[in-house]
Order: sequence, then structure tokens, then C-alpha cells
Amino acid sequence: MFKKIKFINIMIFFLGIFVMGLGSAIIYEAGLGTNSIGTFVDGVHYIIGVSRGIANTIVCIAFMIPAYFFAREFFGIGTFISMFAIGLFIDLWKLILNLFLINSVPAIVLFFIGIIINSIGAGLYIAANVGISSYDAFVMIIFKVTKLQYKYAKVLTDFLMILLGFIMSGVVGIGTIISAFLSGFLVQYAIRIISKYLKKKSPV
Repeated sequence: MFKKIKFINIMIFFLGIFVMGLGSAIIYEAGLGTNSIGTFVDGVHYIIGVSRGIANTIVCIAFMIPAYFFAREFFGIGTFISMFAIGLFIDLWKLILNLFLINSVPAIVLFFIGIIINSIGAGLYIAANVGISSYDAFVMIIFKVTKLQYKYAKVLTDFLMILLGFIMSGVVGIGTIISAFLSGFLVQYAIRIISKYLKKKSPV
């Protein structure tokens, strides 16, 4: 499963999840709703009565099972690092952002800034080819099975997560819907641009 990894790829991977943490923290500060997987985690939290942190770990493990069998080529050391590091970076950025008066920025502006930054981070860490999260690997399964472009596969998967999360009483905000429509397009663009810069074939 674990292949030889270039140092530059490791650096790009960590830069990617660090940037993703910033984007996610800004999205949370905007208060317009979390992303699709956040809604699904929220639903699991309500249904089985565990903390959101534990619910997130359960969801990660649940997605890892089909991803391991059907999208194993996207697994790597980064798959396991991302399970814990992204959350830590989000918390770190939330502490940093609290030192600035970002609440004076209109919520919708904050939200779009967060979506763009988050997509750039996702593009970096996926293009680094060090291993992607179990949820992103699940998106890759949909991408491979349906033969859709990655952006459409991600939109489809995101809305499926929103629907399941909503059924389980997860919170859905206007930002959740906007994110589901936009993030697939932005992430695909970021992956392709960054892969081109790294002079390697884009996985999508």
C-alpha cells in the first residue's frame, strides 16, 4: 500500500491539509452551514448519540472499508495522517482567526473565501499523491464507477451525504448547498492546475 514518496510530495501534502484547515475554519466562522460530510457526521452524531469527534472517526472508518477495496490506489500514509491532522489544523486556525476581527466581514464573503481556500488545499493534497482521506477516496469510487468527470462525481457524492445527513437530523445550511454545487468544480480545477505545475498526470 505504501509506496516510496518524494520529499517534495510530502511537503505539498502537508501544505494542502494546512490550507484545507484554514479554509474549513473560515467556513465555520461564516456560520452558513458546514460542508456535506460535516452534515453527514452531524447526522451520525445525533443518531447514535456520540460526540461529533467520535462520529467523525466512525464515518472515516466506515468510508475506508469500501475505499480500501475499490480505490486502493489512492491510499497511502496520507490517508491515515489526514484522519487526525485536518481536524487539528482546523482547530489551530480557529484559534488564530479568533485573534482577528473577521466577524466584521460579511458572512457570505467569508464563506466564499473559505470555499476557495479549502478547494486549493484539497487540490494540493490530492495532487501530491501521498494518500487521500477515506471520504475523498469514496468520491474517487463514484468517479471510477459512473465514468463521470470528477467534478460531477463529487457533486453527486456531496448531495448524497447531505441527504443522508438530513434524514438523520444533521444540520443543513445555505452554505452546505452552495458548497455541494461548487466544491467539485473548484477542486477538480485545483487538482489539474497543481498536477500540471508538478509535471505529473492529473488523477482526475
